[in-house]
Amino acid sequence: MTFHNAQKYILTAPTKTSATESLERTRFLCEWLNSPQRNLKYIRFAGSNGKTVCQTMLASILHENGNRVGSLLMPVHDNPRENVIIGKDILSIDELQKYVTIIFDAVNEITEHIEKLRQNEETDSRFFDGFAASLISGKVSIRPTKNETIFLVALLAFKDKGCDICLIESDHNGTDPSKILTPPETAVICGTIPPENTKEISRIRSYISNGIKEVISAPQDIETRNIISSACAKISCRLSVPVKFDITRLSLGGSEFSYSGKSYRLSICGKFQIQNAVTAIEVANSLRRSHLNISDEAIQKGLTSVSIPTKFETVSVSPTIIVDSTHKVEAVGTMCATLGDFKELVGENLALCICPDTPLILEYLAELNALGFTVSELIIPAGAKPDALDGIEPEVSCPVTVLNTPKQTAKRIIASANEVGLVLVTAPYILADKLRTEIYRILSF
Repeated sequence: MTFHNAQKYILTAPTKTSATESLERTRFLCEWLNSPQRNLKYIRFAGSNGKTVCQTMLASILHENGNRVGSLLMPVHDNPRENVIIGKDILSIDELQKYVTIIFDAVNEITEHIEKLRQNEETDSRFFDGFAASLISGKVSIRPTKNETIFLVALLAFKDKGCDICLIESDHNGTDPSKILTPPETAVICGTIPPENTKEISRIRSYISNGIKEVISAPQDIETRNIISSACAKISCRLSVPVKFDITRLSLGGSEFSYSGKSYRLSICGKFQIQNAVTAIEVANSLRRSHLNISDEAIQKGLTSVSIPTKFETVSVSPTIIVDSTHKVEAVGTMCATLGDFKELVGENLALCICPDTPLILEYLAELNALGFTVSELIIPAGAKPDALDGIEPEVSCPVTVLNTPKQTAKRIIASANEVGLVLVTAPYILADKLRTEIYRILSF
């Protein structure tokens, strides 16, 4: 199997399945692959937003501390290598090819066994009951879904690379195969979860009820906090919430803050990122209480060295262009509040480059308006369908510009920034990264 075939195998995998079938299939494949999840020590990241940033911060801390850390980010990226990180490096081309080939060969081997069992050519005790019996009857498929495949790739990589601690992000866009794992040492709840987000709260309660030693939660409102606290109390699980931090410097180039008597510096900016950093510090403290000797120096160096493209990234200061991969309605408030922290610096007028998602656009406009910003133009990036903005024009009072290619979009972003002083680019990571690359390329000439 070539690398391109391996990548295609992941990206063309089924996406829909029942939660029960997904877990049973993942367990069966793990057993067939000699249980790569055995003895896995891991931390689970859940919550509304901030999971990837908080996880990346903790990974950097552990890396500076000399630990062999593996990370699984979800959902699956267009480049699946970016989903599995060992230390600070994404999987190499050869590594992704290697692990997907192992999974592919296992699926083919199981399929051959099933055919022989159906024709009574052999017997195999592994196929007598449960999910295996359903495989023989044809009620279920052995082909893993996209989420299951990248999860299995991660398990194989973590075992192969000898990771002593792993960080696993829960996927909320589909079934979560990582639920087959034994309970994590610690579960981390990132971001503020509104009480009305009952689906997310229900997920978190289910994780806690499975038996977790400690939960680290970003500050929540009273109702959500009481729900989480009650779930923890039922199983005698420790609940830790970071205490107040003090901001000493806040700029578009980074942040400095103090927490529990110690000073820290970040190269990424915004109060929300400081909150993520404080949460990562508390997770490090949790690991200290259990089995890892993490130094203060490792925490400070780890946080300072974190750089995350498209996470409120300032790609140009004059004019100001900020690129962010926030693209979920529930995270818009936090994103806009972060921009509001710099209102005196960037001014009140801006252009908004955003994907053609009407609810998302309206939420951004409402939040920005509430903070006193005036949106002078909507820039719709490459790839929008002709009818994608049907019905949006009556809802907005500014011009709407639809572009055909990332290069054209980047040129319009730069021109608009020169006109109004500030452009906020918000899009899913893949598109946001393409746009930032084009912007850097144009500005470099």
